[in-house]
Amino acid sequence: MEEVDKILIHSLRQVGTPVPPEVQSVRELSAELVVEAAVRCLRAVRPALGGALSPHLPPGISARFRLASDLAAACQVHKHPPKPPHRTPLHSFYPPPPPPATLRDPPTPPQDPPS
Repeated sequence: MEEVDKILIHSLRQVGTPVPPEVQSVRELSAELVVEAAVRCLRAVRPALGGALSPHLPPGISARFRLASDLAAACQVHKHPPKPPHRTPLHSFYPPPPPPATLRDPPTPPQDPPS
């Protein structure tokens, strides 16, 4: 998990999120920094979606809830269609699973030729 945290924090820094150098884990990120990072990532991926969102967490609870709802909606708009399981990177080295077995009528026994 530490390696994943390092990659994520490095990526956040690359999009301009001011992650302090002493932060080594995603758990150490403040709520304010998470909101700013989410907005910056949305702006990097699709500027039209993140452009209207504020990267600063407002002080009021209702404004925070509205910003969180807007962030969630922007992330839902951007989500990609799901990939079939046999096409994901974890399974790319394995062939796709065989099709499910179909029920067939049992074979009929051979008939004796007429005499």
